[in-house]
Amino acid sequence: MWNNTRFRVEILWIVILAATIAKPVAAQEAFYFGNDLSYANQMEDCGADFKEDGKVKDVYQIYADHGNNLVRLRLWIKPTWQRSIDQPDGVKEMYSDYDDVKEAIQRSKAAGMNVLLDFHYSDFWADPGRQILTQNWYFVGPREDALADSVYNYTHKVLSDLNEEGLLPEMIQVGNETNSGIMRHRSMNVNYEGVEFLSDSWSRHAKLFNAGISAARAVADSADTHIDIALHYAGVGSGLEWWYQNAVNNGITDFDVIGFSYYENYHGSTISGIGTQVARLRNEYPDKKIMILETAYPWTSANFDGNPNIVSDGVTGYLPLNPANQLRYMVDLTNAVKNNGGDGVIFWESAWVSTGCSTAWSEGSSHDHVAFFRSDTYDFIPSGAGQWMEPYIYALDDPELVTFRVDMKSEEVSDGVYLVSDFDGDGEEEVSPMFDEGRNRYSITRYMEPGSNGEYYFMNGDEPGVRETIPVECASEGGSNRTYDTTGDIYSFEFEWASCTSISVIQPQDPEITVTFAVDMSGVNTSNGVYVTGDFTRVNGSDWSIMEMQNLTGNIYTYETKVDTGAEGGWYFLNRNDWGYRETVPSACVGYYNADRGYFLGASDTTFAYKWSSCETFDLTAVNIEEESGRTYKIKLDQNYPNPFNPATTITYEIEKPGYIDLSLFTVHGRKVMTLVSGFKAGGSYREVLNASELPSGVYLYRLKAGEAVLTRKLMLIK
Repeated sequence: MWNNTRFRVEILWIVILAATIAKPVAAQEAFYFGNDLSYANQMEDCGADFKEDGKVKDVYQIYADHGNNLVRLRLWIKPTWQRSIDQPDGVKEMYSDYDDVKEAIQRSKAAGMNVLLDFHYSDFWADPGRQILTQNWYFVGPREDALADSVYNYTHKVLSDLNEEGLLPEMIQVGNETNSGIMRHRSMNVNYEGVEFLSDSWSRHAKLFNAGISAARAVADSADTHIDIALHYAGVGSGLEWWYQNAVNNGITDFDVIGFSYYENYHGSTISGIGTQVARLRNEYPDKKIMILETAYPWTSANFDGNPNIVSDGVTGYLPLNPANQLRYMVDLTNAVKNNGGDGVIFWESAWVSTGCSTAWSEGSSHDHVAFFRSDTYDFIPSGAGQWMEPYIYALDDPELVTFRVDMKSEEVSDGVYLVSDFDGDGEEEVSPMFDEGRNRYSITRYMEPGSNGEYYFMNGDEPGVRETIPVECASEGGSNRTYDTTGDIYSFEFEWASCTSISVIQPQDPEITVTFAVDMSGVNTSNGVYVTGDFTRVNGSDWSIMEMQNLTGNIYTYETKVDTGAEGGWYFLNRNDWGYRETVPSACVGYYNADRGYFLGASDTTFAYKWSSCETFDLTAVNIEEESGRTYKIKLDQNYPNPFNPATTITYEIEKPGYIDLSLFTVHGRKVMTLVSGFKAGGSYREVLNASELPSGVYLYRLKAGEAVLTRKLMLIK
């Protein structure tokens, strides 16, 4: 038993990490545990004061302290499009340009981490559907030899300049997600789409790839060092293997890393399938490194701002979405790569939190639900995937994820809840922050080998004298601590504060359900929008947020979200994004907080549909979808054919004159599930193929919006 009077507030397992972070990692690391931190500098300027255990800390050091040994950074050439975005005070004109990247490399190396510099060779995001030449090379774009010279000279100058500063990266990427080739369009339009198509020739692509590679080799030789050179394909399966064989067949051979993106919901396959593919690539290319250059997994389905989430769905075996399952997913994926001969995994944009800054499309972050930090406090989440790089995990034999949880409903919590234990076996107590799950519950997870045992207790705050008093009947023999023992496949230890009472794990471990809020606004002014708020918008104990509802048709507005099974709380509608414009809930249907509507959820999807300021309900599924006349455009939307369909159908539409349109697919409750077209179109007739192979059977709505004109149709997917 250890001395309960000695307290040292530490982050988990810092002793194990000390040897790892004491000096910069070597260029030829056995395995790369990486994170793309391209947004980190900007997030700080946007107001994100990154913290660990409530204390402000350098964001790069946070990653280094948890085992990260490779920082990936994107580089744009002349991203002047950022100047047109209205940003908060203190935000620079441009990020991911040379100056921003140089600062990020300095901070990464100062924290002891290697760097992967990702050359997009563009001023904007380069991805499978968008490979747009930088405006600097507009006039040489059609002349491939001149363009190859530009690629060589630019790559050489960037790396030479970094080398003079002592900032040469250990790895570079020649192009980003170059599935269809590189620099295929000469410019982009106002919707950031590639226009002025240049070429699909792979002999041309090879010349450009090899120019970047040659420049990197030349700088490395002059610096008497080695730079690993990565190529990057977005996806897995046969397409991944075809792409690299095609590259080699076209003379792109002098590279070191076979890199690819893997997002399970986008690319298919499974963690097991990835392991199999890595093993096959290792066999086919024994002289190359195999790395996942981008991946991610969410810890919540919540959206903390107006920027729609991407990588938003979980996968079987790692549900419900919570920090522990985010960690499990990343560790299992990393082991699948590592154990099959792979060389690294990089998590994409885990510091891209929600702030008042905007992207090209919307304010906020589309990865706030994925980030390793809470979006309300910017505090590092102690039980999430921010631990996935921890060296101790991969030194264990067949480890299991163990959860410690406490219910604090009997206590006032103001300084956080902590778990104290001697996980390292060195006789020192470790005081570790626990994750606020909401509804008075706090948890922390730790990988352990089966059969591990020890003692622990909970603290209400991180100072001596605020520990729980444990009843003797559940305390350690002759002591005052709780005990854990993972023998017998017991991997969770969950109690009420200062009690032997085990808590039933209803929240948030059971699966989430879909809850739809709908309101009939007949006779009510909706010119300023329609909104809903309530306890379901809370995240980690935060205040309520006001969420905008979608106009389903006519006066009917809906909002769909995921809520934990068994949850309860208050809620109401508003007709402006302002707390002073709430509905008055009749006393006959007040269900919470003496003034609000209430929800009490079971285990099934639920819909709440009311008339504004009324107890009168309506059947949302019986609402007829109406056509709304428009003042700006005359548009026509034909019924899709075939209907019902599986898995694809064709949608035909017409617009009278040029303009910006949006054609999107929604659930019958108003949640957008797919965007088919979003951008400028000339007047005329169009046909779009809707492929719903990834969607479940059911009734959906597709909506065409042009100016103020909106048309909606129903369609049925039957599988």
